Amino acid sequence: MIEKTAKERAVYIENLTFSYPDKTPALENINLEVAEGQTLGVIGPNGAGKSTLLLHLNGILRGQGRIWIKGREVCEKNLVQIRRMVGIVFQDPDIQLFMPTVFEDVSFGPLNMGLPSLEVKKRVNEALAKVDMAGFSLRAPHHLSFGEKKRICLATVLSMQPEILALDEPTSNLDPRHRREFIDLLREIKATKIIATHDLDLVKRLCSKTALLHKGKLAAFGDTSQIIEDQPLLSSYDLL
Repeated sequence: MIEKTAKERAVYIENLTFSYPDKTPALENINLEVAEGQTLGVIGPNGAGKSTLLLHLNGILRGQGRIWIKGREVCEKNLVQIRRMVGIVFQDPDIQLFMPTVFEDVSFGPLNMGLPSLEVKKRVNEALAKVDMAGFSLRAPHHLSFGEKKRICLATVLSMQPEILALDEPTSNLDPRHRREFIDLLREIKATKIIATHDLDLVKRLCSKTALLHKGKLAAFGDTSQIIEDQPLLSSYDLL
């Protein structure tokens, strides 16, 4: 029955538990599901397990329990397919950008997929256009502004054409104007999205469902309006 339900969801997580090598618990019995095309907000204080949860979606971290991505279980034999389906955008763009030029960064994924050069170039151009960074191909990423780096990071993932986007604090350290622009950009992207963030306004504007994590446990899950408008709940977890 679980496998049947998992096939009907973009993401299905069952009893996910994870501890770091020093035995520090990070996630405990997490059960979540994300419907196709849905945007899920994952909120919680620092250390709640938000980033750790995202890193399980394409097998970067492997805990106990089971995860399915569009009906495929996250396991060794499926990792190549899973990592093509799930794109992760990290909080710190300097972790994600490591090549001499923007083109090389954005083309890195498609090249490693073995795509022909013309298809790689097409994907790079399309991805840069989607994030409003066309014309930046020959720029050095380390010379870009923080907001520009955020957009290029998103383009590196979009060039892989993932079906699911996992974003870790996508609006952190952005000024108000660039934050609004980035939220508008995310709204336009047609993919299932899971967004780990402290930005409750972003969650309210983009996410239909919200999961609240606290000390690695799922403290609340439901419609975003229900979670975000529950001020006693948010206050009790230091989110107000």
